Formats: sequence, structure tokens, C-alpha cells
Amino acid sequence: MGKTSLCDALLAGRVLPGVRSRLCRDDAGQPHHVELAARTGPGRVILGRRAGAGMEPDLPALEQAAALLAAAAAAPGEWAAVDEVGYLEQASPLYQTRLRELFDKKRVLAVLRKADTPLLAELRRRPDCLLVDLDELAPPRVGAVVLAAGKGERFGGNKLLAPLGGVPLLARTLAALPRDRLARVTAVVSAPEIAALCERMGVPCLIYPGGPQSESVRRGLAAMSDLDGCLFWPGDQPLCRKASAAVLVEKFWRCPETVVRLAWQGRPGSPVVVPAALFPRLAALTGDVGGMAAVPGSGAAVRLVPAARPWELWDADTPAALARLEACLPAER
Repeated sequence: MGKTSLCDALLAGRVLPGVRSRLCRDDAGQPHHVELAARTGPGRVILGRRAGAGMEPDLPALEQAAALLAAAAAAPGEWAAVDEVGYLEQASPLYQTRLRELFDKKRVLAVLRKADTPLLAELRRRPDCLLVDLDELAPPRVGAVVLAAGKGERFGGNKLLAPLGGVPLLARTLAALPRDRLARVTAVVSAPEIAALCERMGVPCLIYPGGPQSESVRRGLAAMSDLDGCLFWPGDQPLCRKASAAVLVEKFWRCPETVVRLAWQGRPGSPVVVPAALFPRLAALTGDVGGMAAVPGSGAAVRLVPAARPWELWDADTPAALARLEACLPAER
């Protein structure tokens, strides 16, 4: 992620005065020039152009860009945003002066290069600077347990292998795991053919003869004991979207002491992310209960994440339930 993308992500849709940079490439995909534009209102200049292996600053353009910073400093509001504080600005004392003035007049969200230029060192030394080194940040580590050890008694057979749009039901669930946000994934299974499907899809398995749901929870949790949270996902819930599961994990990253559940119109369901503080309570569960049985009395807050569609929370406990899911597939495409 570049500086501009990171700055925009941090702003989360807020529009602030300031400047935004853009690296422009030629037809061959090589860096060609760096453009600077006002974040609000008109104004756009080319700060530098490619010269050999680097960028050559354009001093007259930098002096024009200084006016964009002055306009941002004069704009109403308390905040401004700057995502171009790097090397090119060193060529213009005027640009640096206007940048200092912006920092003096406003609270500035700035994305800085990790470099030791005099200007950057000066900004980092400011007494009002709150510096976050992104290289030292790591989100809470979340694992995922897919609960796939049920006997399918109400279904009349192994529902996890039943075709849904021509694809085994469990395969859809496994494909929706947001692996790029997960530290570890495992499936708790009891049937060899389910284990074989998981193996084909690159999901490690914990195999046992089967038992009450709490046993699956405990066994899956044992593989996640060193993590900060665990996403529990019933294997027969195949239409939950990867994007929704990713949001569950991201919400947990922001509030790692809370339980985060997918919901539809305020009605909670699964998947669920449970914090490590509740792992001992989960490990003590017995009987045919799921992980949410550990939450009452724990003091943990529960946060709901709205699903995009109601069928994201539906399971396939019966053939009729599977047919209902099948009817939703055209809308998913």
C-alpha cells in the first residue's frame, strides 16, 4: 500500500484540506513523474520527473505546490491531510516553510517515508507529534475453526458433501475463509471423506469420532490457544461471504476484547469471533452447546456486524434448508 492509499484508508471517507500525491507511469509501466494535487478545490502540479533511476525535483513546480499548502492552512476546520513528505520537497525551502506553517496551524494527518531527511527528522521531533511506526504494528492474531464434525442426522446423511450449485456444501464454506486475515485455520471433522475434501482445499484437519458440539469447539480451540481470538464457523453455513467474514476479523482487530458476530437486521448468528479472554470458558463447555454458551456471565461485550444478505446466516440442517440455499444462488452470482 502506498502513502496515498494509506492516508485515504486512515481518513475513512472524510474530506480534509491538504495535498495528495500520485506516482504516474509511462506506457511501459515505469515511473514517469510525481503529481501533487489539492485534496479539496483546484490545484495540481508535477513535482518531479524521472531522471535515470530516480526522480528529479522541479523547483518552480514545488514553489507552486507551496501555495496548495498555504491554501490548506487557510481552509476552515481543525484538520488537514498530507501524504507527500519525502525527498523531492528538500529542493524547495519555500515548500518546507509552508509545510511547517500547516503543521503549526492545524492538526495534520501525515504519512511519512521512513527516511532520515532533515525535514522528516524535524517533524518527528515536534512536541505535538504522535508518531506511529507501522512496521512495529501488528493486528491481533485470529485463527479460524470450521466445525465440520456433525453427523447430519436431521439431514439424513452427510450434508457437508451435498451439492450446492454443483459444489460440495463444505467446499463453499472453506473457500470463503478470509485466509489473508487469519493466522491459522483448521477444520474439526469426523468423516474421512470430509477430511479428504479439506486436504484438497489446503485446510488442516483435526479428526475425531464425533460427539457433542462443545467437544468440537474444545478440540478446535486447542489448536488456537496461543492466538488473540478465534473465528468459529459452522461448516454447513456456505453462503456467508468472504467479505463479511473479513469484516468480522477487522472489527475484532479494532476491539480485541469483544465478541464479534455476524447478524441480519439485528438478529445475531454465525460466524463468531471470540477473544482469547474467553478461551478458558470455551474449554470448560460440555454438552451439545456452541461457543456462544461461554459468553453469558463473562462480562464480554458483543458487537454485531450486519450481513449483506439474510442467507449468509442460514445453515443446511435439512434437505429443505439446502433447497432454500440453492434458490439464493442466482442472487449471489
